[in-house]
Amino acid sequence: IRKPTTYGSGSHANATNPGGGVIRLKVAESLSVNGVVTAMGGNNYNSFWDAGAGGSVWISAKTLSGIGSIDANGGWCTHSDSGEGGGGRVAVWLTGAGADFSNFDTAKITANGGRKSNDAKNPVTSGCGTVYLKTGNEAEDEGTLVISNPGAKLGAAAMSARISPAVTDTDVGTVIVKGGARLLVTNATLTVSGDWGPHERAPNLGGTVAFADASRTSHVYGSTTFSHFSCTEPGKRIEFDTSEGAVTRIREAGALTILGAEGYSVVLRPMTEDVPWRIAVGDRSVPTLAHVDVALSDAREGMLLVATDSTVSELQGNQNWS
Repeated sequence: IRKPTTYGSGSHANATNPGGGVIRLKVAESLSVNGVVTAMGGNNYNSFWDAGAGGSVWISAKTLSGIGSIDANGGWCTHSDSGEGGGGRVAVWLTGAGADFSNFDTAKITANGGRKSNDAKNPVTSGCGTVYLKTGNEAEDEGTLVISNPGAKLGAAAMSARISPAVTDTDVGTVIVKGGARLLVTNATLTVSGDWGPHERAPNLGGTVAFADASRTSHVYGSTTFSHFSCTEPGKRIEFDTSEGAVTRIREAGALTILGAEGYSVVLRPMTEDVPWRIAVGDRSVPTLAHVDVALSDAREGMLLVATDSTVSELQGNQNWS
């Protein structure tokens, strides 16, 4: 995710629809992009073969400016019986002190899935890749992971950006899913030190989302159903969305692991002072809770949450905690 160097997959044995290549730009000073930097997958021009997947773009520069675009998009196709290419991976690291993306439109940094006929009127029917953006003041693993697939066909499972055990560098700062995309974590761990969300569509999480780095407060926005929500970072503070309809859910037979240490509890709080936040832990889930300091948590929609060596009493506005 953070250092992409993988070629995109081509279409079967057809060399006319190759996967995207690999671009590595290591710029000592500033970079201005007024054209196109692309590792797009090969397009399918009316053949039975599928289009190619996007490749990889990894850029590091003190600053980034310009009116151009950077992409590792999947290829598009014209044949009705063929598939479009999935998105690849893009990472842009700004290395200058205080540098940010204010001089470049980050909506033009993409790893979108392909669509039929390259016509914006047609829905995207292939999965997107990942875009990782790191500012000059952020450490290597503190950047923002953006998963976006504008025009994606709603409800299609293939629209997911997948994080599997084969994916490396899965420690990031903030995670944002937008533009019709969906995040699928399978048998892997995505470690987040910053914020989670917001998400325009509910992620499909079959792996672990772990919150780390006690020096930063994390915020969990919107509603997400987690398979395994984890924080084993003593002293970590996590604040939860209190807007209407926002619920943090653990799916049935999932897991909730919150483990602090003596004198360094994991602190769970609402984002809005004096407004309860909601959590619902599904039946047959496994809550493992110790050294937790919880306030204003409404857990009545799910299992009773029992925490040892913790502060979870009703006096702190908690419901269905013990």
